[in-house]
Amino acid sequence: MGLTETKTTTARQPEAGPKPVGKAEAIDAWRGFKPGRWRREIDVRDFIVANFTPYTGGPEFLAKPTARTSAVWERLQPLLREELKKGVLDADGSTPSTLTSHGPGYIDRANEVIVGTQDEIYSRRGLINRTTLTAAEIGDQIVRILERRLAAMRAELQKLGVE
Repeated sequence: MGLTETKTTTARQPEAGPKPVGKAEAIDAWRGFKPGRWRREIDVRDFIVANFTPYTGGPEFLAKPTARTSAVWERLQPLLREELKKGVLDADGSTPSTLTSHGPGYIDRANEVIVGTQDEIYSRRGLINRTTLTAAEIGDQIVRILERRLAAMRAELQKLGVE
């Protein structure tokens, strides 16, 4: 702007917040809920326990899986069967598992809408650093994984006639 120009500004009006609620409106907001401690103080657990109603209907309201969901599920089945037979298939002992320690993992990238396997490789598990796990427990897990790998390598060598 030059020396003769002036900038016109308009004072910004504060945004309207929620309107005050009258006592009658506040009482109506809770109509249908069972009373409890949650009405006097913040107590989410008390509210849920007092007002929870189990669903006893059938699964009719659920949508059928989409073709994409079915494709991902089919791709996952062999890994799940193998993991049920053998236990953990692989573990990453060099990267402690945290919320951001691994990149996105995919089972079937072309068909996935939500991404979020534990590791870049579905069947590999991260190790979570918890004080409840002792070094011996972690060591036992790693030894079992290595023993399975060694057994698989021995079987391959026997097939090839090498001992």
